[in-house]
Amino acid sequence: MTAAELEAAVAEALEIARFAAAVMVQRADDVGARWTKASPTDWATDVDVAIEAEVRKRLARRFPTHRCVGEEAGESGPPDGPTWYVDPVDGTSNYAAHLPWSAFSLGLVADGVPQVGVIVDPFRGEVFHARLGGGAFLGDRPIRVKGGPMAGRLVMTELSGRRRTTLALAQNLGSEQAILRIMGSAALSLCQVAAGRAAGVVLHRSHPWDVAAGALLVTEAGAQLIDGSGQLSPLPASGLVAAAPDVARRLWELAFPAGG
Repeated sequence: MTAAELEAAVAEALEIARFAAAVMVQRADDVGARWTKASPTDWATDVDVAIEAEVRKRLARRFPTHRCVGEEAGESGPPDGPTWYVDPVDGTSNYAAHLPWSAFSLGLVADGVPQVGVIVDPFRGEVFHARLGGGAFLGDRPIRVKGGPMAGRLVMTELSGRRRTTLALAQNLGSEQAILRIMGSAALSLCQVAAGRAAGVVLHRSHPWDVAAGALLVTEAGAQLIDGSGQLSPLPASGLVAAAPDVARRLWELAFPAGG
């Protein structure tokens, strides 16, 4: 994608993110109907559906040759070309329970590489954004990952549905005296690493709409991104570790002790 195309995509993504954040805040005490999907822990609400529908309309109007893939409504638009991945409410279980730790996430991917990423934490007023080759930002402030030992620092993860995997990670991190946190939003977990607040993030399972924006954000902030098999990847599809280069490989060894 050209520089002009990226700038246009960033501008539109930020405008859409501001809209989504406003809706999430306005509807926080009245999410409407709520229901479960694949499991009793997999929630959706009227807010998820309404935000994603509006995002699709705006993207189709502004970028008619682009494809859109969302958590709630699947795929739409032309099958080829750049693809937007949207998670209207990442951390819906938190949101439906009125726990203010959830986010809007929107990422643009072309040729398998994230190009633009925007994640908004509406309850703290934080807007994280990045474009390929342009660095990572929290608002107007550049952000960078923080290296150094994991001892005494946070490592973020999310439940994968496999209890043994999470328990093993907790036990293995104990050997490094790291502090494991399971907060309920993969997008926000990636943001904490990009901002230097957490040492790393481990996701044993994710969907592209969970991580497309965050993968670019942490990479542009200086993180190393490793997939479950141990390979460097701009957008891991089967497991993910993100951390500063001096600890990323060690964190992968702790997260995937069997080698993926």
